[in-house]
Amino acid sequence: MKKTSMLAALAGLAMAAGAASAQVYSSSPFAQISDLTTTTDTINVSGGPSNVTDVNVIVQITHTWDADIDMVLQGPSGYVTLSTDNGGSGDNMFTTRFDDAATTSITSGTAPFDGNYRPETTFNNYGGGNPFTGTAYGALSGFNGGAADGAWTLYIYDDAGGDVGTLQYWSMEFNYAADPNDPNSPPPPPSVPSGLGSYTINPVPMGGTSAFRVTATPAINPDSTGLGVTVDASALGLGTVTLLDDGVNDDGIAGNNVFGANFVANASAGDYVLAFTVTDAQSRSSTGNFPSLTIQPPPPACPEGLHPVSFANVISFDGAGAAGNTFLDLGWNTPNEFIQTVHVSGRLTQNVAGTFASEARIRLHYTDGTFNDIQAFTNTTWTGPLDQYDYAYTLPVARLATDIVNAELFESFNDAVGAPDATWNALCLTYDALTQPSDPVLQAASIAPGTSFPDVDVQFSATVAPGANPISTGLTASVDASPLGGGTVTLFDDGIHDDGIAGNRVFGNSFHIPAGTAGGTYTLSFSAGDAQGRSAASITASVTINAPAQWEEHVNGGADAGETPDAAQAVTGSGTLSSIGGEIENGGADSDLFAIDICDPSSFSATTAGGTGTLTDTQLWLFKADGTGVEFNDDAVGVRSTIDNSFVFEPGTYLIGVSGYNRDAVDADGSLLWNNTPFTGVRSPDGPGAFNPVFSWTGTSASGTYQIQLTGACYFSGGPACDPDFNQDGVADQGDVDYLINAVAGGDNPTGRNLDFNNDGVADQGDVDALVNVIAGGNCP
Repeated sequence: MKKTSMLAALAGLAMAAGAASAQVYSSSPFAQISDLTTTTDTINVSGGPSNVTDVNVIVQITHTWDADIDMVLQGPSGYVTLSTDNGGSGDNMFTTRFDDAATTSITSGTAPFDGNYRPETTFNNYGGGNPFTGTAYGALSGFNGGAADGAWTLYIYDDAGGDVGTLQYWSMEFNYAADPNDPNSPPPPPSVPSGLGSYTINPVPMGGTSAFRVTATPAINPDSTGLGVTVDASALGLGTVTLLDDGVNDDGIAGNNVFGANFVANASAGDYVLAFTVTDAQSRSSTGNFPSLTIQPPPPACPEGLHPVSFANVISFDGAGAAGNTFLDLGWNTPNEFIQTVHVSGRLTQNVAGTFASEARIRLHYTDGTFNDIQAFTNTTWTGPLDQYDYAYTLPVARLATDIVNAELFESFNDAVGAPDATWNALCLTYDALTQPSDPVLQAASIAPGTSFPDVDVQFSATVAPGANPISTGLTASVDASPLGGGTVTLFDDGIHDDGIAGNRVFGNSFHIPAGTAGGTYTLSFSAGDAQGRSAASITASVTINAPAQWEEHVNGGADAGETPDAAQAVTGSGTLSSIGGEIENGGADSDLFAIDICDPSSFSATTAGGTGTLTDTQLWLFKADGTGVEFNDDAVGVRSTIDNSFVFEPGTYLIGVSGYNRDAVDADGSLLWNNTPFTGVRSPDGPGAFNPVFSWTGTSASGTYQIQLTGACYFSGGPACDPDFNQDGVADQGDVDYLINAVAGGDNPTGRNLDFNNDGVADQGDVDALVNVIAGGNCP
């Protein structure tokens, strides 16, 4: 059961003046600390010190992996992080006192942390969310000056799985009281007043403003009254500066023992260590030193150029386009003024260790959606703030001042997600205007696709930037297509030639590659000009034309190959057949069947994975001449397809088919001849329509060209092919004759074969006679 109590102060303190304010409050909750769960326990202080001058926290925790523990103390006015992720795989925190005056930080301790430690205070590492209220204090002394009464809650979050523990006991020691349950003695209470010095801004530029700040700790026995703090600032030319605790001198809340005073750093650039003195009305005093104060030289002035625009303390945040990035309005809007060079000066300060100054970039955004990136620093290490006096960035193409939308500050590599990597303490940009006429510029040229075939269309595209002084009108673009057997091809920026939006200076047009074009890589020259008689320097783009296949669907076959056995394209000729080329058309709602002969079953193979001729995801199919399935493959090599002689046992006429990845063969009932999966491997028919001939196709994929490489295949020998194995038992014999007689007589036909074996339009005795003749070694009818 939880127990909360106020323990007696040390006897020595109880007898001293003011000792009534020294009190200990404790709780024994024996609360379970579970994986990925927040455990809390609250001590409600009543009758406590009205003016806290010191507070310590003691915990007794059992746990089998201390680094799981994240711990925060929430008090009436704010919260402080005691420990996060410390102790590694060690066990327990027993007994651990958190005391600002301890010599060792909890982050440097080792399990079981038996002793006195300074709190961690780094809230970023707390894994249990942020349920906290008030001020995030950097030390337990943040509670000094306030009243102890109120709710004090200890939050413990276990940030990993596998290990658990128990909060057995915890307590708070106010105003130098000592918990008798802790065998470790706390540091002795102060006998003289003391302080901890800091600056609100450090480093500070010459002429800049910062503030002295000293957090004073009063002495006890007797308690300090009339605290005062002075600073020896003679090194800065300021003499002795008196700090005040009145709430108006950058010291926070009046009466909280935080003393402050603003000052102007008019001294020379350099590092200064200043001393301060803390005194009380009891004639006690001590001295201390501030951290080293760095006074920097003034940041670089604006570089020479037009329309200088300056910014101070703007952050370089996340990657380009991040929501938290800084977007600067440059105000550069002079009509008809072209910017050739942008000048950058400024001072950059590192926010996160490990970041590079070279990662801080400035992106100029233009009205057409394009941009240019400026890298003002090349430094990969920091030795303090870095200054750039005049970095000149020449735009690849001169831009109108009115084209610039804004300047985005971003990081090319984001070291601290959601937080600034660096800060531009000062940043100034100017520009040089273009004073001489300039030609239009071809910014980009392309041919798509970059790999193609004879007798297909490609798309030419070019992006043209206007010339200046005066600005170009009547921009034109063209391509010299003579290497491909064409002439000069005019490109258009009208929004109807696959060029995007009309008037966006992107020009396009299609070009049909002639059917007889030889395979190889062709480099074409792009040109541009304007109505002012100026010409852009030409640039080139290349396209690779695959050598045509031995049989091309549209060239040799004259049309799109059919999808059903009766419409298959016959690959006619003599001798071996090494390749078939074609195109999946109609937006992917297309399958192609070709009639070929397999003349050497032992070496047969077909693949769309050989060479560069296939530009789409394919499936390969092999059917008997009557359309019944033999074998199939979807993805053998990447998304390309390969079939082999796994199920090809006899020479003869076959139908080889190709389709896109999602277009499948079905029978007359719409049943799949092959199941959709597995994708890899060569399979014989295994779908619900496995024994039936292909009747149609289902599904739509993507269009694109293909090229089938073949071995063991020959041109189609001509005439209808026949397969005497009617009962599909792998051999042509009397069983097939009996099967056909029964089926012609009206019996079952489980293999789904076309019973008109002699192709005379009727199933009768003539088909039986023709089958007997073929089995005996005769010719197909």
